[in-house]
Amino acid sequence: MQNFAGAGLLTVSNVSVNVTYPDGTNTPGSRVSVQVSYVYDPLVSYFNHSLNVTMGSTSEGVITF
Repeated sequence: MQNFAGAGLLTVSNVSVNVTYPDGTNTPGSRVSVQVSYVYDPLVSYFNHSLNVTMGSTSEGVITF
């Protein structure tokens, strides 16, 4: 995820990735949950404190192999 973020205009050090296994294992057929958050760092330093927000998303799937 961080390599993908580095290909764009994101600050890689502001990206946080958390992987969990709700079923307790990472074997095929088990669920995996990936949570990504990014601390938005505005390009205009004047607005830095008022626009500093954390954006994020969570996705869940099943391990297939």
